[in-house]
Amino acid sequence: MHLKGRIDHATGTWAPGNGPKKTPLQWVQDLFAIHPEYDGVRVACETGTFRGDGPLWFAEFFTRFYSVELNPGLYRLALQRCDQSPSRSRMWLECGDSANVVPTWCDLIGQPVLWLLDAHWCKWTKDGEPAPEPGTASPLWAELAAIRERPYADIVLVDDAANFGQAIKGADWQAVTFASVAEALGRVVDKREYQNSGVFWRTAIDLSQA
Repeated sequence: MHLKGRIDHATGTWAPGNGPKKTPLQWVQDLFAIHPEYDGVRVACETGTFRGDGPLWFAEFFTRFYSVELNPGLYRLALQRCDQSPSRSRMWLECGDSANVVPTWCDLIGQPVLWLLDAHWCKWTKDGEPAPEPGTASPLWAELAAIRERPYADIVLVDDAANFGQAIKGADWQAVTFASVAEALGRVVDKREYQNSGVFWRTAIDLSQA
């Protein structure tokens, strides 16, 4: 997630930058304000933990915040930072390939979820360790395929909307568009760009009629 501002990586404290003066929580609340019927979503799942900013920013807002990181070094750093948080009991951090982890979350979580998909592969790491290569440059399509099977009214964010349709070094985004993501998800009732993320709202299936 790319929000306009900066984070104190030691404390998790947020300071707005030169852009919109919004905290990360206000950023999420904006999404709920667009479609108030989704305001009851209280579980979030993030792919691409990086240094743990996502859990530190949002865990106090959600009853449960799941996050997965492919790089072991970054995972250890995120664990170290998140272990100091008073909201640690709300966080579930894993080290692994999100293409494999997201399907397990989909089976585990029996309620609507805010999905924060930002696990596209990058060779650069702050801690100097090379990022392990997953099976594909981006696990996005596997993530979307798993979420598609869920019957709930989820909100799905795909980060780096500015790269949609582009050939980016390290990951080919040419096939990633608002239309292709919506088709992959199915049951999308609205889609738009917000804060450099593509946002997709899905309608629920009435299980009582199934």
